[in-house]
Amino acid sequence: MKKIICFLWAFVSILCLSGCTDSKDVPEDTAQADHPYKSVRQAGSVDELDEIVIQDAEDTVAKILSDRNELESSITTYDEYVANIDSIHAFYSDSLLESEQLGLRMREYAVQYAEMIVNSDADLSDKYDELDAIYDVIYDDAGDEMYSIYDDVVDEMYDIYYAGILDDAYDQVSYDEWSDYRSDAYDTWSDTKSDIYDEWSDMKSEIYDFWSDVKGEVYDGDMEKANEFISDFKEDIARLKEKAGD
Repeated sequence: MKKIICFLWAFVSILCLSGCTDSKDVPEDTAQADHPYKSVRQAGSVDELDEIVIQDAEDTVAKILSDRNELESSITTYDEYVANIDSIHAFYSDSLLESEQLGLRMREYAVQYAEMIVNSDADLSDKYDELDAIYDVIYDDAGDEMYSIYDDVVDEMYDIYYAGILDDAYDQVSYDEWSDYRSDAYDTWSDTKSDIYDEWSDMKSEIYDFWSDVKGEVYDGDMEKANEFISDFKEDIARLKEKAGD
């Protein structure tokens, strides 16, 4: 009798495992696997690094925008929305992950600027002025590009789906079904926007502090202390990458 029970229990367990394998739920690490961290390019000069930073930010925004446009063109009705809800959620997850990784790369670019400038043979006054590239190119220009993910690309998902396709379907399906999908659409959109904003804000704040600290030490002529700030920031980045699963 015990053997029969054990056999039945094993059989049920196999079925459960099989069911889990067929689940539509996406494992948490799937997004990371599909979007491995892109290492930053190494520049030979500050001018070259300027171009690399801006191009990276623009390319990232363009990719997310392209993904959103593809969704918009392929999901044009309520039925298509319901059938492809996983694709909608995947877009939000990917947008957040792309933003997170872009923020990490911006921090690494800041380190590259600082190391290149602080350890150069330039005069202190020139080093002091050149460090403003961290503020002008990363904090300001690339920061504006990254902000557009929050304020433009993902923001328009509200008009396309929540206030668009789903709003138009009010009289097409039962209220309970319509309300559930619409609530989900709003919550996912709102949560993703909030998370992307946090990524952008954290990146800006940390890079500003890093720039200010290194610049202050260069002003004082203390290259050793400036390099300590650089080393500390590199350790902070490493911890952030580890936390993000990279």
